[in-house]
Amino acid sequence: MTSIPFDFEKAKLMRLEFENCLEMLRTADKNIYVFGAGVYAKSLTDYLNGKGITIEGYVVDDEYALKNPDKGFLALNEVLSTGNMVLLYGIGGGFSDFYTNKVEALKEAVSKSSDSSFIVLNDYWFVDTGLITHEIIDEAFLKDNLEAFSETYGMLEDEFSRKTMLAYLYASVGHDATELSQTWNDTEHDYNLDLLFDKCGDGLVVECGAFNGMSIAQMSDYTGNKYKMLALECDDINYEKCCETVSGYDNIQVIKKGVLDKQAWLKVVHSKDASYLVELKEGEDTEGSVEVIDIDTLVGAEKVAVLTMDIEGSEMKALTGAKNVIAAGANIAVRIYHKNSDLITIPQYIKSLNPNYKFYLRYNRGASQCRTGDETTLYAII
Repeated sequence: MTSIPFDFEKAKLMRLEFENCLEMLRTADKNIYVFGAGVYAKSLTDYLNGKGITIEGYVVDDEYALKNPDKGFLALNEVLSTGNMVLLYGIGGGFSDFYTNKVEALKEAVSKSSDSSFIVLNDYWFVDTGLITHEIIDEAFLKDNLEAFSETYGMLEDEFSRKTMLAYLYASVGHDATELSQTWNDTEHDYNLDLLFDKCGDGLVVECGAFNGMSIAQMSDYTGNKYKMLALECDDINYEKCCETVSGYDNIQVIKKGVLDKQAWLKVVHSKDASYLVELKEGEDTEGSVEVIDIDTLVGAEKVAVLTMDIEGSEMKALTGAKNVIAAGANIAVRIYHKNSDLITIPQYIKSLNPNYKFYLRYNRGASQCRTGDETTLYAII
């Protein structure tokens, strides 16, 4: 078996750089501002406050500050004119053209401000900001399961997948996502549709966790609307958005159900960035609960061509409810960043049901994400 070439000393140095950056901010005799005023900026502020770093305020472009005088935002040029400051970039959108262009423009502007510096913290892996709500693969977990991670590494089909896996692990253990950002691909789609649909046969396309319907619409457009598609979404608000998004598609059916390894009713728990399902406690009121179903029961005897899953940590359970679909050889795309064991359990489970799968790892959706590893996806392709 090929051993994964993970350098723990390198990861330790990466983490130290992150900690040194925080220490520099903590001891800097300068006013510190965050550029941006959205969810990312506020979560970043809360995180830094918890580390003993005081943020003076939120900075926005002059025009936006002028249009919103009652919100207390600081105008960029006004802050720059004071000098002796640190400006932290605090907007999501990891790899979009807006991100790249804005960072370069701010870097240049701050360089002209006396004794000031501009820091982009997006590259760092924020474990406890609330921006990452999934389980993190830390050094201890990786060391304890190194053989299992090596098995997955050896199963990956191409060098790019292996590079992506290493980068994902360095981001998680080392708290620095710079290398992961270099593996990002496909700004246009939520999934790598070339991998999913190249030489794909006939059958249903089933998306579990359809959210607002954008990704299943992308799949339909990409394939010329030739597949019958099922979009499963159990959250009330997301279900309505999904129905609205795909209302013009005759080939897409939206089903208000969650996906698991059985048929049951579960409770939806809402967090600030996603919703997830939990078991009802004995005697608990079922009001507000949702129906879940296993994929094999849902599709019955119908063949599935493509199965996708982004269901906030329930992926492994849902896959165990899709034994027949996996054994029959549907192409699969499944998010593997919600649980620290996903990179071990998911590919090895799929392989156990059908040894003909080839596995690829990709880091998708950079255009709409901060650099937190969200949307890291395993592709199991026949």
